[in-house]
Amino acid sequence: MLRRVFSPIPILVIAITFPVLAAKFWDKRDYSSWTEENCLMLISDSPWVTEYRKRYQIRDQWAHVLRFTFLSAEPIKRAIAQLRFIDNPGRANFRAQVEKWMNATPKDEIIISVTSFAVPASFAEDILRPEEVNQYFRNVSFEELAEKTKLIAGRSKKQAPLKKYIPPSSNSPYPLFVFPKLDESGQPFFTGNDKSVELRTEFHMPILGGVTRYKVRAKWKVRHMFFKNNFTL
Repeated sequence: MLRRVFSPIPILVIAITFPVLAAKFWDKRDYSSWTEENCLMLISDSPWVTEYRKRYQIRDQWAHVLRFTFLSAEPIKRAIAQLRFIDNPGRANFRAQVEKWMNATPKDEIIISVTSFAVPASFAEDILRPEEVNQYFRNVSFEELAEKTKLIAGRSKKQAPLKKYIPPSSNSPYPLFVFPKLDESGQPFFTGNDKSVELRTEFHMPILGGVTRYKVRAKWKVRHMFFKNNFTL
């Protein structure tokens, strides 16, 4: 059974993929009619999600997967809101509470969550050691990440710097990268005219008692990142 972990800034952890998205249902139906499967599909395998894979050959081939999701994208916010509603059937006025949360998220920030898992999953405990990975993300500093982290527009080549790093905690169990939407002149770093958006960063992961450098290049295709005819991330 799929398990969800929500926090004040909700994040979903799913180590599966779904079939091809069905005709962009997020544009055709109000989010209040989305099914649980619709929501899980959006948050794990949609235009606002991409993955970086570090491959290893230890006893057998496996990969450490880092999944990056635009939590600030409008369809993702709606999917999380709908999952909250589905998880709380019959609660009075809960729809209004969920929409209040959804509308309260910052409009001037781009928020990317990071989730980590192994493929195949059997390697998660004896090789990947999730607690060591979580400890890395808890301890790494904003200054260390900011030096290597940027969000780059594919056409204009504008680069948004890392504005804030929120390490995992009891309230928000997965790391969050926060970038500004506007540059110093008040213009957007990213528009629907860009070909792509690319996250560049670097991690130093504890793997099997050592440290492995992950030179991350994670890219999204802009042409698919539209909701109700508006570009969103």
